[in-house]
Amino acid sequence: MERDDPLVIYRNSKSRYTATGRVGPMAHTEYVRDQYWDGGPALDIYAIENYDDSIDVDPETINRVLGYKDSFRPQGFWRVSDDRPIERVARKFNI
Repeated sequence: MERDDPLVIYRNSKSRYTATGRVGPMAHTEYVRDQYWDGGPALDIYAIENYDDSIDVDPETINRVLGYKDSFRPQGFWRVSDDRPIERVARKFNI
């Protein structure tokens, strides 16, 4: 992930995309890992800039724009590969 990359945030509990934003500053820290994730593997913490939680989008819509199968569901924190039309999603949702 690089600063200013567009974000679309998926909530497993709702099975929907519920927010957008941009990657903000990043910190590499053991403190957050140890205090909040019980020593889990995560060390990189990203801020989200221009966070907007006003969208409510079904996964199939995003999947069609990015060329994924309708049944695809994101797992964890990951970056869409460069060969996918990321800017189409950014334009569609005004990110």
